[in-house]
Amino acid sequence: MSVKISPFASAFAVPLEYMQALNPSKRLVVGVAIATSSSLLTPNPTSSKRLLIVRRAASESDFAGLYELPGGGSEPEDNNLIDTVVRETIEETGLKVTEVLGTFEGFEYETKGGKSVEFNFLVRVNEGKGAAVKLNPEEHDTYAWVGPEDAETLQEKWGLSGAMEVCVKDALEVLESI
Repeated sequence: MSVKISPFASAFAVPLEYMQALNPSKRLVVGVAIATSSSLLTPNPTSSKRLLIVRRAASESDFAGLYELPGGGSEPEDNNLIDTVVRETIEETGLKVTEVLGTFEGFEYETKGGKSVEFNFLVRVNEGKGAAVKLNPEEHDTYAWVGPEDAETLQEKWGLSGAMEVCVKDALEVLESI
């Protein structure tokens, strides 16, 4: 299945080596805001535009028990960050990206493993027959679909790091604009 890439995200279809050269000594990470409007949602929410957030497993060494957007670091087999988006989405959620709709502001952070720079993407996934969220239990233990009406209560309802709360709010704003 080929992935449609919007003009807004095409700048990230450049070779991974180029992106690494722009961000020396930093791990390249993607955050994937998965947008949906219907079939993956049960029961149906009040808003038709929703984003998937996932909770890190208790066994995770960094940010255990906190919700986040799915995503992860680039790997040698990835030609570019779009490949990372597609691969990480499948690995973490079982969902297949059909379209990269755009990007939104990323951020830098540091863990025990070193410094990372996160690039964030808004995507659509295949919502056809059999499509369902299937988490990798080694990384995440549950998930939720959030919408614009949840923006002001993200922290108290689900618990996110400060940077991730801003990130999810940004993603919800981008979602509302499409």
